[in-house]
Formats: sequence, structure tokens, C-alpha cells
Amino acid sequence: LVSADVVIPLGVTLPPEVPPPALRPSGAETRFLFLSRLHPKKQIESLLEAMALVDRQRPSAAWRLGIAGNAEPAYLQHLRRRADRLGIAHRCDWLGFLDGEAKWHALQAADWFVLPSASENFGIAAIEALAAGTPPILSPDVAVSEAIAAAGAGLVVSADPAQLADA
Repeated sequence: LVSADVVIPLGVTLPPEVPPPALRPSGAETRFLFLSRLHPKKQIESLLEAMALVDRQRPSAAWRLGIAGNAEPAYLQHLRRRADRLGIAHRCDWLGFLDGEAKWHALQAADWFVLPSASENFGIAAIEALAAGTPPILSPDVAVSEAIAAAGAGLVVSADPAQLADA
């Protein structure tokens, strides 16, 4: 018998056929979406701090941050308290776990998908965001970030709050 290594790529199910979101009027809120498991390695705290910087540096900017995913209850409470202490809780939508059509609608409605993770062996959610037509902002520690940057399909920046806020 001859053995051979076979590499089977990760697959992404394309989003359902839904009408594209209506064009938003000038000045409408910019919608950022984090969609992944809520875990410290995802560096959500850095994202919250970055959004607080944006809020301080551009107080008139209209934006919202959707945070979708499951978390241990204590960690979720920690994140909510952090957003409150940073003064951005009123701009954060805690969406819980999204799947199926709800996930695709959230991805399509977002202007930017943000994943500042400290370690992702691929980053399937970033590919799903692209499939939904939403560009990602990724840390270089998301494995697919190099290919996305090379294609000009998104931004790759440090998860440092100041650099993330600049992006």
C-alpha cells in the first residue's frame, strides 16, 4: 500500500441569497463586528480600549460595536464591565452566539469585521466575513492575515489599542 498525505482545505459555506443591505445615508454609524468565541486570547479587551480611544479622539464619530459569541459568564461580565468603565457601553451590542442566517446577516450588515486575536491557526471567521462582503481588520497573529493583506482585502494591524484605533 502506498500512503499519501492529503490536504483538505477548510470550507466556507457561502451566505444565503439575501438582498444586499440598503445603502446607508452619509453620516450613518460605522458598524464594527467581532464574531468569535469570547476568550482572552481573542484580545477583546484591546478592541474595547481601541474603540474607547476612537471615542475620545473623534467624539462626533458615529459608530457601534457588535460583539457576537459565547463566553464563560464571568468573562462576559468582565467584558461588559470593561466597556462600561471605558465609557463605551452605550455603543456596544452584545449579540450572543450567532449561527446560520443570523450570523450571515450580522456579517453583511457590518462595515468592518475585527479580530485582534493573539493566536488563530487559520481565522475562518475572517473568510466568512469576506464571503459576506465585509472587509476584516486582523492582527498579524491570525494565520490568514498575510493572504488577506497580500490580496488587499482587509487591514492587518497590531492588537495594540492605539494601532487598532488608528486602523
